[in-house]
Amino acid sequence: MINIKGSNWQGVIECLDLDNNLARAHGVVLGYTWYMEATESNWRIEIAEDPELSHKDLPLVGFGCGGWLNELIKDKKQAKKKTCEAHIVNFINASLILFSDKKLNYIPASSCNCSDSA
Repeated sequence: MINIKGSNWQGVIECLDLDNNLARAHGVVLGYTWYMEATESNWRIEIAEDPELSHKDLPLVGFGCGGWLNELIKDKKQAKKKTCEAHIVNFINASLILFSDKKLNYIPASSCNCSDSA
């Protein structure tokens, strides 16, 4: 694990597979839990509105709980570029600065009745 921190947040990168452009990280920002997951083509960080949730409860924002989300979807050319630890930390830091500045979109919890009515 790699400890990381910014001006108002802290966390750890718990999984970093640079050969396959994969990463998972989690931590706390202003008392809220955040979770970040990166795949080759999609990087997302979410911050749970419920301070009782842990990083193990996420990803959940927009489904089981309200919160904030930042997502970076890469095209095929971008996805093939090699990722490094600094890119991951920069994405996390930029996302959490947006959150601190109240510039991330809030996603309310949604509930649906997904049972078939056959």
